[in-house]
Amino acid sequence: SVVELVAQRAREFPDEVAVVCGEERLTYGALMARSGRVACGLLSRGVGRGSLVGLALPRSVDLVVAMLGVWRAGAAYVPVDPRYPSERLSVVLADASPVLVVTDVADLEAAEGVLPDIGGDDIAYVMYTSGSTGTPKGVVMPHSSIVNGVRELVSGVGVSAGSLVLAGTSVNFDVSVFEIFGGLAAGACVEVVADALSVVERGGWSGGVLSTVPSVLAELVSALPVGSVYVDTVVSAGEALPGSLVTRVREMVPGVRVVNAYGQTESFYESLSVLGNVGEGSVPIGRPLRNMRAYVLGPGLSPVPPGTVGELYVAGEIAQGYLHQPGLTATRFTADPFGPAGSRMYRTGDLARWNEAGELEYAGRVDAQVKIRGFRIEPAEVEAALLAH
Repeated sequence: SVVELVAQRAREFPDEVAVVCGEERLTYGALMARSGRVACGLLSRGVGRGSLVGLALPRSVDLVVAMLGVWRAGAAYVPVDPRYPSERLSVVLADASPVLVVTDVADLEAAEGVLPDIGGDDIAYVMYTSGSTGTPKGVVMPHSSIVNGVRELVSGVGVSAGSLVLAGTSVNFDVSVFEIFGGLAAGACVEVVADALSVVERGGWSGGVLSTVPSVLAELVSALPVGSVYVDTVVSAGEALPGSLVTRVREMVPGVRVVNAYGQTESFYESLSVLGNVGEGSVPIGRPLRNMRAYVLGPGLSPVPPGTVGELYVAGEIAQGYLHQPGLTATRFTADPFGPAGSRMYRTGDLARWNEAGELEYAGRVDAQVKIRGFRIEPAEVEAALLAH
């Protein structure tokens, strides 16, 4: 489980700073101690293995403590970002029906006790995305998928013990899981901020890894002068990354490593591309991470030749499906005819092609879904809201 990844680092570096937010600091040892007390508090309030717990906390050190505490209680968290529209949060809470919603960590901390063992098949979170039926759908993600993605991303991105990782993504997005627990799994220090644009308000930032969506990255590049940002790696995810933006990032931060990460909530991060020289067009989304598979398929689920556009399917460490929606799960998560017996693949709805270098290139959508500042938007959900009036 992800818990064990963090626990390993805490045993190695108990006195190193794990999480920082403003003036607040928490060492690895203190993080494990506090999250353990939170877990015991949750267990005493009826939370059990497999329970869902809502998290409605401001961005702070306590948010990370709560996330880890929920996992250590054997439960899964449902992110309920208090900055989101109340109507949407109401829909999420009604569908997930969490045992309780955490709004204050201090009230939960109890005396330490025996905590359950957590395995890879246990659910880590249920994260809601825009739904084509007009209602958000909850993606059920097990620990094993996160562990695989985190381990692969940590090595691919270059996060290591002592690094400083910026965590500016809302917990309603799985990028936040990489930022926080990718950093903690590597023994790094995670700095929690309001959002990535807080770097502009501070006049710059120095650290190991900064990740954000391309549209926000473009704002950072436009607003910050050369020499105000010193980072080892910039990770882009959530939208198509233009080659021209990569060039601008390298002009602002000479020598920076630029990584283009691709995936869906249903597959965490599925592929990764460490970029070399790029042209003006959209850059490749890379190759599948270890323990992941990618297929570009045409009619009848037949593989298309390299260079030919088809629909992208991913397999391996993917989500279990959609909460309370077996029909939709069966439609999007289908049997994998190319993998081991009993394995499944996820139909992404993205169009892609294999290039000559053996990397995937994004080529659009098979439907009307769009991305706005990294948000996955189904026009049908907008339509449903309009028709309600």
